[in-house]
Amino acid sequence: MVGPMLAAFLSALSVRCRMSRVKIREHLSYWLSTDLSVGTIDRCIREAGVACFPVVEELIQELQDEELVHLDETPWYEKGCLKWLWLTFPTIITSCRVFFWAVKNEYKSTPSIHPLDV
Repeated sequence: MVGPMLAAFLSALSVRCRMSRVKIREHLSYWLSTDLSVGTIDRCIREAGVACFPVVEELIQELQDEELVHLDETPWYEKGCLKWLWLTFPTIITSCRVFFWAVKNEYKSTPSIHPLDV
């Protein structure tokens, strides 16, 4: 198993740098002389996502409690999958919330929300 700092680093490479599990493995091997299997890397990234779930609920509640929320939407296609990036600002701008929705079929899928603090 890996420590919390390495797990956070793996998640950042995956989410922020959009690196595949195989590319992350190559990156770790080259730069950190660390050999991890693709399965271990995947498990760490998934566990980090599960650990963030309570934060998702808290962010959604904060947005629902606001009287006025400013919102911007940017849609695009990636490998045949329609995706959206939603940026929300509360009335008093103390922070910004970014929601990423990936939808395979815009008529049948329910979007999944992945918030990122900016």
